[in-house]
Amino acid sequence: MSTIALQVVHRPAGDVENVRVFTPPLWAGPDHAYISGPGELNSVCGSCGRTLLRGLRDMHHIPGLLFVCPECRACNAIPGRPPTRRHR
Repeated sequence: MSTIALQVVHRPAGDVENVRVFTPPLWAGPDHAYISGPGELNSVCGSCGRTLLRGLRDMHHIPGLLFVCPECRACNAIPGRPPTRRHR
């Protein structure tokens, strides 16, 4: 299996549109992953290395899709462009 580290980012404030932050459920055990599939690619927290996305077939940057690590609480993004700030 191949492993890709996610990019640690600051958790956005309420002024960022089109952002979805996935947080771990209270029952998340040591084997919890947000996505688990049959592929050969794992994505790990960019801070502590815990697997957050398991068994992907491919990975594409999706703006505004963030995952909070259940282990270290770091906010992770799929590498690529950061979320866009809303202009007022």
